This record gives sequence, C-alpha cells and structure tokens, in this order.
Amino acid sequence: MYSKQTSNTSNLNSGTFLLSLLLISISASADEVTTLPKLAIKPTQCVSMRQGQDCFVNVDVSWQVVKKGDYCLYSTQASTPLKCWSNSHIGNFQADIFVTQNVTFTLKSQNNNVSIISSVLELAWVHTTQRLSHSSWRVF
Repeated sequence: MYSKQTSNTSNLNSGTFLLSLLLISISASADEVTTLPKLAIKPTQCVSMRQGQDCFVNVDVSWQVVKKGDYCLYSTQASTPLKCWSNSHIGNFQADIFVTQNVTFTLKSQNNNVSIISSVLELAWVHTTQRLSHSSWRVF
C-alpha cells in the first residue's frame, strides 16, 4: 500500500513538472511576441466608389517598440515626418487624408533615420472603370 501512494505521488510530481514546463514555454513565447515592434493602421483600407477617384479617410496609426527613444512617423505622401516623439516607446497619430494610391506608413529612429517597421493603407474600389466598346452605343 505504501508503494502505491509513492507511485501516485510520483505521478503527481511528474505531472506538475510537465505543467510547469508548459507554462514556462508559453510565457517565453509570449515575451518574444511582445518584443517585436508593432505598427497598426485603422482602417486598413480606404474604399472609393470608382477606380481613379480619390478616397477620403480618417486614419489612426499607433505604434509600439520595446526600447524608449526618439522616433518619427513618415508616410509616402509627405517628405517630412508626420509626427515625432521623444523618449517614448509608444505613440499614436490620427489625421484625415486623401488617398490616390496605397500609402505606406513607416516608423523611423530619429537618431539614425533607420526604418523600424512599416505598414500599408491600401486603396480599394467598389467598381472598377470599364471601357465600353464603340458597338455598344451605336444605333444602327
């Protein structure tokens, strides 16, 4: 009877050990994910009615990095930074913009102008432009 209790205790200890290993590996994976820089754009698409039309959108760009520093947000629509932050590891930018093509937003380090992360606001259309053939409008 004593050996049976020892066996159950041994199984319980090994189960606890395996559960601990699993929790440690999940925790390590979660830490790795949070160390990656993030740049989120909302909405992810700007939709106009017809192909070739400008699209108007209120865009919200948020970013997060691990290390505090001086960062600037750039867009392919402008040569100057949209906004800069000092001694920060998170930031948010919101603006109304006109979109005529896909717009890439890039977070750069202010010290060495190195790109850290980018994300794209895509331009989409409800209807594409269709060319009508000459025969479709002829009467005779």
